[in-house]
Amino acid sequence: MATTIQLPQDIQSALDSADSRFAGSQNGPEIPGTSMPIAPTTEQPAPAAPQLQNDAGTVDAIASSYFSHLLQNQPARPQNPSAGPGGFAAKLSAALGNVNASLGDASHATDNLRPGEGGASGVANTLAARNERLSKQKQQNFENNLASKRDARDSALNSMQMALHAKQLEAYDEAARQKVYSSNASTVKSREDQGFSVERGVTENSLQERMKKDLPDGKHFTDVFDILPEGEAEVNGQKVKTYSLVEKSSKPVKPSDDELNFIKANGGPDLPTGTALPENTLIGLRLNAQRVATATHAIEAANAQALDDKQKTMLKNDLASSAVQHALAQNPADPISAIQQAGQVAQDHVNHGQQLLQAAQQHGDPNAIQEAQQYLDGANKELKSLQNVAAYGFSENAIKEHEQARHNRAEEQNKAEELRQKKSQALTSNLTGEDYLKTLPVGQQSVVRAVGEGRQALPANRKEALAILEHVHQAYSDFDEAKVKSWQKAVNEYNGSGKTAQSLVRANTAMAHAKALYDETTADAVLNPFSKAHQDREITLGLLKDEIGAAVKGGVVTEGEGKDLFDRLGGGLTVGAKRERIAEVTRRLHDRIEEQQTKFASAAPSSATKVPSLMSPQAASAYDYVQSGGKLQPQQSSQSSQPNQQQQPPAQSQGHKVGDQIVQNGRTFIVTSVDPATGKVTGAK
Repeated sequence: MATTIQLPQDIQSALDSADSRFAGSQNGPEIPGTSMPIAPTTEQPAPAAPQLQNDAGTVDAIASSYFSHLLQNQPARPQNPSAGPGGFAAKLSAALGNVNASLGDASHATDNLRPGEGGASGVANTLAARNERLSKQKQQNFENNLASKRDARDSALNSMQMALHAKQLEAYDEAARQKVYSSNASTVKSREDQGFSVERGVTENSLQERMKKDLPDGKHFTDVFDILPEGEAEVNGQKVKTYSLVEKSSKPVKPSDDELNFIKANGGPDLPTGTALPENTLIGLRLNAQRVATATHAIEAANAQALDDKQKTMLKNDLASSAVQHALAQNPADPISAIQQAGQVAQDHVNHGQQLLQAAQQHGDPNAIQEAQQYLDGANKELKSLQNVAAYGFSENAIKEHEQARHNRAEEQNKAEELRQKKSQALTSNLTGEDYLKTLPVGQQSVVRAVGEGRQALPANRKEALAILEHVHQAYSDFDEAKVKSWQKAVNEYNGSGKTAQSLVRANTAMAHAKALYDETTADAVLNPFSKAHQDREITLGLLKDEIGAAVKGGVVTEGEGKDLFDRLGGGLTVGAKRERIAEVTRRLHDRIEEQQTKFASAAPSSATKVPSLMSPQAASAYDYVQSGGKLQPQQSSQSSQPNQQQQPPAQSQGHKVGDQIVQNGRTFIVTSVDPATGKVTGAK
């Protein structure tokens, strides 16, 4: 990118911005590429390497030293003559000058007097003549001062632009650089032959040191010397940039025939031999020609043929434009891509300018409209130059070859990526599960694992989703993409706020009431209807039926089975018979919960999905207790009878013999061996 130089506030205030004749005098140097409007906020594609550094080196040095010089050498405000310094001679000279001027003013006293006008009118005429003289004198002084400032400014800007062009040349090949260096060498030789002072081989460090100091008479270095890049030299084993310094002339300079031919051949005017030009004008023509020469070199290299005269005529202004210069300097090895990419950026600038103008017009602010229009005009100008070069600068063959090369590079990149993927797949094709997940980047592991386990939905973007699915299927071979979206609904239905989930809560609560009813089924409660034990049992029985009824409404238990469970709970004449019926009810409730657990598990996207248990620890503990005949103590943390959970081996019970059936963790086991000494079960199946 081009370097932008922002003037300090004290320098800006040193110039009279209110006067239209100073328009642009406070602007920074016009460096190629910087006149393009500020880029829109949308991200733009970066041109290919090589990239230019932001540090403009000599450009910054010239700018810094010149502006410091400008600030230090502002003319002082006019002071009262009576307070001014000087001896008698100076005062007498000033006095005589004032007297002569006053006499001249008085000579106009009788000008244009009409009949009847006397001395008062003569005084008025005298004063008018004096004011007119002072006004003309002030205007002339102002214009002389302004012209001097403009010459100095143009001189400094030319030097900065020349240095920047030399900086941009670093990206070009040796042939392009030599065109510029040869042009400068011809200029140096011509000035030397004409008797100008010339110094060659000045290193960049030496040049920057010299520019820090003002020359006699308050002049800046660039007021006195033209700085011409001449190439590189080896100093102490390192390559350094070198420059030629040529004394400037206050009078018009006659360029050599070589200079005139170079300017003409590169878009400049056809000047006859012996033409004398102001120094700054000649420097500007040479710089413009060098810009065209380097741009032409890059385009002709892409075309593998020289531009014809028609092309040169059509493009001479465009090739020297800052937009084209900046684009080509970004990637001179591929000028077609450079111009195309810069054109896309410029189009974004135009679009942005149109938006700014529209907004300003809607707001109705004249200043904002003017600024937006200037922005848009500048963007259109940059875009037009780039479009002209793209349309008329490159041959059809060059464009075809460029597109073919681009296509080939894209294919090579695709093939390289495909080969990389195949190698990667070959290494991981036999891996699954965690072994495969470990081969992925850490961040990708968590995403693939979350999707495979049903904890995260796939992205809405299908391309992104397919990329993730490739890894998910490798890690989880039974992964079912169709179940991904429905899984979250299933979780809510079975384990959230769904109707089935609410019914399962009532079924689990019924299991806990069944355990309490089992304990309360005693002889006193069964045989003595007037006892407190009987009343307590009836209350618990009612609670159990209420929960079963709620489970029926939720669909976990069918209506017919619910009636049958009620009948079972009401039957039995003895304590043993009633307890057996309670155990049957708990088994059937357990089976209904397991059925729902199976349905819930079948909705999971893969076997790796952690399906929550639908049976609570309290319900599982109650089930184990009732099925063991009250011999197993309930454990609050028991997960034994919870579906889809790993089952623990049967605990060692006492008082059993071989062939007995025992219930542990919701499962029925057949005793196969008993310790004769302790009576503990030592084996079961």
